[in-house]
Amino acid sequence: MSTSVRRWPPTSTALAGVTLALLLAGCGASPDQADNVAKRGITFAVDGQGTADITWSGGTASHATLPWHTTVQEPVGAHPVSLTVVLGQQGGQATCSISVDGHRVSSSLAQGAYGRATCHASTTTGSPRQPDA
Repeated sequence: MSTSVRRWPPTSTALAGVTLALLLAGCGASPDQADNVAKRGITFAVDGQGTADITWSGGTASHATLPWHTTVQEPVGAHPVSLTVVLGQQGGQATCSISVDGHRVSSSLAQGAYGRATCHASTTTGSPRQPDA
């Protein structure tokens, strides 16, 4: 007849295994949780005529025809965003702007040959648009 001996408290190996299993079970956010994060509509825009090189948080466009814009959805407070416009040799004038949930929060003017303008904004400004229920 054999008897088993149980140790209390459990061994560190057993505790490590339970801890790891609990951590792995809770690591991923479900799609429902990701959809419930408050987001902001961030619009990057460049007004002017002709073409320009444009760089924004999330992409670039070379020789983009002006006027130009794109809108993305970002979680509230995700990170600061920026937009840069660089005119070509022919110069001219272009205004870059960033709007958060339809409210312009930053703008800057580029002018002249190889003129450059940069806009910066935070996704924490103002009241966030709540996700649809």
